[in-house]
Amino acid sequence: MDPLPGRRSSGLAGKCLGILALSCVIASYGSATARGRTGPSPAQPRGSMQAHGMACVVCHVPQPDASSGLASTGGARWNQDESNTSFKMYVTQGGVTGTLDGPSALCLSCHDGVTAPDDYGGGQGGTLSVSGANALGRNLSNDHPIGIQYPPVDQFGARRPGYHERPRGTVFLSTVNGQSRVECTSCHDPHGALGSKMLRVSSTGSSLCFCCHDM
Repeated sequence: MDPLPGRRSSGLAGKCLGILALSCVIASYGSATARGRTGPSPAQPRGSMQAHGMACVVCHVPQPDASSGLASTGGARWNQDESNTSFKMYVTQGGVTGTLDGPSALCLSCHDGVTAPDDYGGGQGGTLSVSGANALGRNLSNDHPIGIQYPPVDQFGARRPGYHERPRGTVFLSTVNGQSRVECTSCHDPHGALGSKMLRVSSTGSSLCFCCHDM
């Protein structure tokens, strides 16, 4: 997922603005519960992030009120409308089909190429869209698999050959429904990486690939 070009500013706020200007709103969380995927609240700020000076609100619900039910799950809540697009998922050689019930669903709320990144906080409509190589579209079967268990196992529950027991380096697994999975956030980190494609590990010499694949 190549980030879109954007201007850089100084300081922590500038870093957030730079990331958001790249239109990459990936959420990096360990579990579905911690992410608190309860949907946007109409009472939250919306519109241009420059208008209300809150860069993080484009992705996250700011200080949710306890009565809304958003404050009970802990962690940062999501403030974007999730995609309602029907996706064709990747199917592994073992016949396992990825599922979108983890963090990757949040990534696709912009990278489906349909849902507007500037439609947040219960807003209606939007003027921006992710396009070109940044828009994954409906067909995810030709992209790296997401929403799948790691390491992959055979019909007997044994780890399939060609994979490390755990990813190496800073590659990150998400826990979804008690299962360790590969998600978009496994390789991409919008909060801590401003380099090429916001990768957690450089792809030079296939270094990123070898974090999981033992070839």
